[in-house]
Amino acid sequence: VVLDPLSPYAESIRRLRAAIDQRFRKSGRISTQPGAQNQGIVIMVTSTIPAEGKSTTALALGRTFALSGKKTLLIDADLRKPSIHRQVGIQPEHGLIDYLRNPESSEISSSFYTRDPQSNMTLVLGAGRSNVPTDQMLSSQTFDTMLNDSRAAFDVVVIDTSPLAPVVDARYIAHHADAVVMMVRWA
Repeated sequence: VVLDPLSPYAESIRRLRAAIDQRFRKSGRISTQPGAQNQGIVIMVTSTIPAEGKSTTALALGRTFALSGKKTLLIDADLRKPSIHRQVGIQPEHGLIDYLRNPESSEISSSFYTRDPQSNMTLVLGAGRSNVPTDQMLSSQTFDTMLNDSRAAFDVVVIDTSPLAPVVDARYIAHHADAVVMMVRWA
């Protein structure tokens, strides 16, 4: 999307963004008027099984929103197997799971978010796989508050989740989403 913006892949991601934009414009959730105050939309990106391209698509979709001038946040909420940090080439000391475990720690809260090196998008990164069940963290007041604050601060919040079949985590995130992008691997 950034390095080869005229590729068929980049165009397909822009087509996805256009479909989402049009859906929310029709419903009145996104205004085309300059200076209009909108509540940010939350887009959940998931798949049925691993390796269907959900993280790659979440990153590309977030970048297209950011490159179009939308204030965009991408949250790597796949606490079981986060991968956005590897895709953007950043290894944070702490990740979202650390924040959800200990939100009062100033050391953690200042180190799990950053800027995407290839766009103006803000990233909430994961740092490593969880060794405990994560559904309680994603159904916590801490996660709810973080998403509500994100919705107020950003035009678009893209959430990369775990796949639906192997773990329950995405089901706890789904009720926050205004739109769900379901990835299905070709062939």
